[in-house]
Order: sequence, then structure tokens, then C-alpha cells
Amino acid sequence: MTLYMTYDNQEQTDGLGAQVLRIIGVYSIAQKYRIKYIHSPIEETIEEFAHGVMNDQDLTSLINQTNEFFKLPSSLDDFSFDLEIRVRNLSLRFLVRKFLRHQFSRKSVLLRVCLPFGITDRNPEIYKNTVEHLRGKRRKFLSERKKNQIVLHFRMGYGQRTPVSKHVAPRFLPLDYFLSVIQKISEKNLKSEVRNLLIHTDLSNKEVLWSPSKKTLRTVISFGGEIVDGKVLVPKNDVLKMFEVPEDFDIQVKYCANFFETFDDMVNAEVLVMSRSAFSYLAALFNKNLVIYPSSHGHAKLAHWISSDSLGVPSDYRLIPG
Repeated sequence: MTLYMTYDNQEQTDGLGAQVLRIIGVYSIAQKYRIKYIHSPIEETIEEFAHGVMNDQDLTSLINQTNEFFKLPSSLDDFSFDLEIRVRNLSLRFLVRKFLRHQFSRKSVLLRVCLPFGITDRNPEIYKNTVEHLRGKRRKFLSERKKNQIVLHFRMGYGQRTPVSKHVAPRFLPLDYFLSVIQKISEKNLKSEVRNLLIHTDLSNKEVLWSPSKKTLRTVISFGGEIVDGKVLVPKNDVLKMFEVPEDFDIQVKYCANFFETFDDMVNAEVLVMSRSAFSYLAALFNKNLVIYPSSHGHAKLAHWISSDSLGVPSDYRLIPG
């Protein structure tokens, strides 16, 4: 029997960062347990206002760029299987059971995995070899250093009805969390030479009526976004007025920057302050410097990351959506 693994790119369509993280997870598991891997690229994603995607052409181009950048080697290019097994959230027990069941079979078996986190969250260091492989392929992009820069990933999601300085949807960390982390970085002199603060945010610096696809629109509604005549009302926000940080910091804000511009800045930051997002987690895997991790993130912390809890900034807020 030959067992193969691949990412199930049909099961759950959501953000690019989330799907790339799953692909890397599936590949990492296959490498760890010596299972042959078939690469299945991202076929569809929700539109992301966060990355300046405003039409189908932009979205198609971004998907193609993302697939090319994170492409991983396949054992086969052209393939067919005697048996395909789909599993939504893979556990090690399930993987071992399927391997033992089919090890003496003459059939070729493909295991389609949507979520690898039942294994990767128990052993997050499993990502290491995959990250190094991609670093080798994208050496120039991933090896440049932006010295003296803190990058803060300030995700709020599609423009909330309630002010972002107060309670927001439970998925997102409140403003006070980020302000406290910056204050602690300064107080504890974690990087005393770092005085440039770059804030990447999915908030908009102007009011926009955004017309996403119906699928994306349903997601926006679930986040509490305001809908006007079938369009999303994205409110105007001035992030510089929200962040009161030590006077010796120079602050720059990038609103809804391109996926790869944001990824580049987060990967090469001297200090990366993660948000509660898969995209933050993905970038943090590639960052070799100081990463501040919110303990309520949802995916497991790598050993060298610093939990915000250890700074005295708990991230397990119980927020009430407005």
C-alpha cells in the first residue's frame, strides 16, 4: 500500500493565510511521518478587503502569486487513486489507524486533510523543516532584515459597528491589548534599540462601500459588518489617533496593504506583535527574531515565542460583541 496525503482545498474556503497555514501543516505531517505528499493549491478564497482586493481580477492574481510562492514538492504530478479518504481535522490516532488498516493493501490511498491542527498544535515545532525548505526557495524575500522595527498586526475585521477602541467581536483582540504590549516592550527594554513602530491594519483610512461576492458578504455579516444596499460599509478610522505610545517611538500605519507586503514586513520585523489570526501565525513561523504571541490565539505557541501573559498582558478577554 502507498499512502499519500494532500490538503483538501474543497472543504473550507476562507482567507489565504489560513489556507496556506493548513497546506504547510499537511506537508509538515507528511514529512514527519514519511508519508508521500501531493500538493493541492488554493483554488478559491474569500475576498479580503484587508489586502486591498477589490475585484475578481485582483483576487485571481493574488491566489496565483500565493500558490506559486508557497508551492511544495509533490511525490506525483499526475495521479489517480484506488481509494480517497476525507478527514476534516486530522489526529495522530486517526492517521496511525488508517496507515495500519491499509498497510497490506495493494491499493493506493489518498488522505485528503482539511485541518492538520489535531497534530500540529500538539507539536508546533513540526513546521520547522517546511519553513526552512521555503526559506531556501525564497531566500532573497525571506532573509532581508528590517532593523529597528516593531511590526504590529492590528486586525479588526471588515469594519465593526462598535468603536474599535472598546469591545469588538470576540475573534479580535481589543485595542487595549496592543497598547499594553507596546508599553511592556518599552518598559522591559526587550529591544531597547527598536524605536520604529509599523502598524499593519485591515481598517480603512477612508469610508468605502465595498461590493464583495455573496460568499464573502455572508462572512462579513457574521463579523457584524454594516450592510447598505447589498454593499459593505467600511468605516473610516484614524489609527494614529488610537495609539498613544511612548514619545520616542516613530509610528507608521499601513492600511489594507497587499498580502505580500504585509507578510514581508511581519516576517522581517525585529519584533512582531501577532494578532489573533492565521495570517499572523503564518508570518510568525518565518520570523527568526522576537515574536509576541497572544495566549488566546487558538494555535500552539512555538518555543522561542514570548507569550503576552509572561509580559503581564493577558489576551483571554471575554468580549461582548456590539
